[in-house]
Amino acid sequence: MKTLILLIALLFVPVAARCAPASEPALQTALDAARHGDRKALMAWLKAGGNPDQADEDGWTPLLKASACGQAGAIDLLLDNPVRTADPGKPFAPTGALPIHMAAHSGSVPAVSRLLEARPQDLDAVFPVNGHTPLLEASFYGHVRLAAFLLEKGANPAATTLRGLTAADFARQFGNNALLAVVFSRPVTEQQKQDYYAALLEKVRESVPPGQEVSQKRSDDFVALIQASLAAVSRDPGQADRLFREVETAIDGVDPDRCGGVLREPPLVVVVTGIDAPPHPEAVAALRLRLARLLLDRGASPLVREIHPMAVNSIIRASVFGRIDILRLMASRISAAQLADALNERPPVNGLTALHDAVLRAGTVDDEGLQAYLEQIRWEVGSGARTDIEDFSGLTQRDYAIRITDPERRRAVIEALDSLRAVPHWNHIAIGVANIEQAATWYGDVFGFVQVGSILVHSPDDPMRWPLAKTLFGSGIVRVRSVSLRVPDAPMLQKIELFEVFPAPPKPDRPRSGFIHGCMVVGDVDLYAGRAESHGGRILYRTTVKGVRIVFCSDPSGNILELASVPW
Repeated sequence: MKTLILLIALLFVPVAARCAPASEPALQTALDAARHGDRKALMAWLKAGGNPDQADEDGWTPLLKASACGQAGAIDLLLDNPVRTADPGKPFAPTGALPIHMAAHSGSVPAVSRLLEARPQDLDAVFPVNGHTPLLEASFYGHVRLAAFLLEKGANPAATTLRGLTAADFARQFGNNALLAVVFSRPVTEQQKQDYYAALLEKVRESVPPGQEVSQKRSDDFVALIQASLAAVSRDPGQADRLFREVETAIDGVDPDRCGGVLREPPLVVVVTGIDAPPHPEAVAALRLRLARLLLDRGASPLVREIHPMAVNSIIRASVFGRIDILRLMASRISAAQLADALNERPPVNGLTALHDAVLRAGTVDDEGLQAYLEQIRWEVGSGARTDIEDFSGLTQRDYAIRITDPERRRAVIEALDSLRAVPHWNHIAIGVANIEQAATWYGDVFGFVQVGSILVHSPDDPMRWPLAKTLFGSGIVRVRSVSLRVPDAPMLQKIELFEVFPAPPKPDRPRSGFIHGCMVVGDVDLYAGRAESHGGRILYRTTVKGVRIVFCSDPSGNILELASVPW
């Protein structure tokens, strides 16, 4: 029912925006002014008849936009002006977030303070999607000064997210010692935490549609088993094999993509979520990787989104927790374009992409964790993650890096963001294939190649191309089709040409002339080799030559490809 209500809200907000009277001034003018804190432009818009509670088709009102960008002056004007005041209780329709949640995301103490003056009851207001209060929002984004301010105002330190995490848990999870010192000034008992969490879960518990009770029970039990197994192996790593076998047995009859548990999360999201708990964090990490591989082998998709607590997929969730090994594994099961889209997706809860999350955590994690996040940032950039996408507060991934206070850490993160993208590349090569459409799709899914122009047909009716075709493929041919592909971010000459010949020439077992193999520099050889295998190719041989990692594999037509980590 809660999901239905949310969907209805999503449908009606755009309609309301589109049906606004024609006499009202352009809403975008107010949204731009609110974002930049332009009080003069906002006032002019209000005097011209602007409605401060009008939302655009994405759900943004001027007050929500000003709050997300931490513009306290604009917030003050919208809440207190002689023309028409904004409602500080009007939520962001896609997620139900209030202006104070948006302001807490921005980290602006003046913005949050002004909103609390208008609605003191919002001090512990709950964000419906993730359960965050303003204090939890501030803690999640690492805003130490704002967290201290909210605690001084009386914010509840026992409040938890829908995953059961307090502000102190966030501080520990992300290695934020400055935040930890602040939240520890307000001690919380385990009982207070559990009581709050139990009440919160009841608010989001959803009913099961008739006829789906059995399937849902299987998924709920399966998710619970994964969670229990990860907790158990942290206490006794010697139980890892037994726990894995239990999960492997239990997966039979379970839809690997069906969301389970009170939070309605797909099993793969559950596997990648959470810290690797002591006393044996390495055993937890190892079991997570085994479980992720099991789920992917059984058909789980990394792109399926959870309902709570963040409405994100496994790619984004794994990025938050720095799980580069699982990220690589998931990436090998989807196409290059799908991976890039997932990395650049802006979740409706905060607009933070996977790379935003990686940069944000790199700014606060301990020194050991920093190296892992730097590796992940380089990998994400190399896999198509953009560095210029704004989150809801108007900050890009690069902006988050620039805001890191430690100069050495800031430099390291910016260098990682600026690392060269390791795109597959070569000058150009021609390959014979059995089916040109299927081959073009395969090279696109595995390596990200896109088609350049249309498929060309070489036939006796073409006096320009036919003589060359007969020279290349023999006088017995009756028709040839060809197409060019290229990697979008590579120079134009770095192409691949596919040829489909009719009738197909005999193929020797060990060719001595013509195409032997093509070498592509791909950076992450394991990623591309795994992706090639999962799309119908074969891994033939692995080696390392002078520090260069190399994997030989074949495409579905049998053509041999050499994948290299760097040029050599």
